[in-house]
Amino acid sequence: GGGRSQSPAPPPPDALPDTFDSVRQYTALWAPLCLEEAKAQILSEASGDVPYWNKRGKGPFPVVVAPLKRDVGSSVDYITVQLKPTRTMSQAELESVSPSFRPNDIVVLVRDEDTIIRASKGNLNGSTSGGSDNTNDRRGIVGHTESSRRTVDGLWVKVSRKHWLAAGRQNMCLLNVGSNVTALREFHALCRLSTIPLSKYVMGKDLAGKANDSSSALLTKSKANMMQKMGGSSALGKGFVSFAKQKFNPSQLQAISASATEYGEGGFTLIKGPPGTGKTTTLVTLLNSLHIRQFNKYYQIISDIAKSQTVNKAQKIGDASRNKPRLLVCAPSNAAVDNVILKIMEDGFIDG
Repeated sequence: GGGRSQSPAPPPPDALPDTFDSVRQYTALWAPLCLEEAKAQILSEASGDVPYWNKRGKGPFPVVVAPLKRDVGSSVDYITVQLKPTRTMSQAELESVSPSFRPNDIVVLVRDEDTIIRASKGNLNGSTSGGSDNTNDRRGIVGHTESSRRTVDGLWVKVSRKHWLAAGRQNMCLLNVGSNVTALREFHALCRLSTIPLSKYVMGKDLAGKANDSSSALLTKSKANMMQKMGGSSALGKGFVSFAKQKFNPSQLQAISASATEYGEGGFTLIKGPPGTGKTTTLVTLLNSLHIRQFNKYYQIISDIAKSQTVNKAQKIGDASRNKPRLLVCAPSNAAVDNVILKIMEDGFIDG
């Protein structure tokens, strides 16, 4: 029929279980959240770039747009358009003013620059609400790039055929909103969960016990047990244990405990959560716990060597120093790593 299927609303954070019964259940719950996170990331990048639109490669750029002949008579629901600058200029001049592109960058093509400027200021009155199909009011088209280009000259952008027919024209204005690569990787991984060897960890089937009981006594006991699994006060110090128990809810503390417990044993822990649920803070505290525990072990080794009656203490201490603990933080982008490091620099680590 002619009806459109509607995406289910994302479940609230407290509706997500710690463990999942099947790949189908996991995918059904996380797919809408993955899309919401992609939207939030793109909007964050776009709004963060607005103050820098006066710099090279930022802000709206006028272009000439033409659909590829191969797609004009096609029956598929998308069309590829090719972009060129509105005026002739040398390659060097074009590179000094044009934005550059990578595959799967999200771009917006609008009728004129004024529309983008007013939209960035929240003054685009009379626009349709998000998700509307009212083509009469459509002022722009969202698309994604298909290849890397140093400039707009020859850039291919894939857009909705329906939206192109409603709002496409020869002269338009282009805005590079941001990269969608990370979201695509996440969604592809989600769709292939059944083929991933680590799927049991992703679905939480290896977790020992659950912190889903709401009674205060059981939650307190559960937190104490999780801290004990990480080594307790003897490994982490009373200060850190007290901080972690007061700061985090059972689900967050379970993520920290599971990650820290399997550290160095070949384990894998996936910490999942919608935007704003404290993933970065949880990760920083996990790093804090690993830092305390591993360095306490290291200091104990040095102390034992110093107290021993063996000869060549200096050499043994030197050998031990070469194995000083190190933590490696990896992320899909430099910005994501910076976010973790800045959080550590701002808040600092809690001493044991």
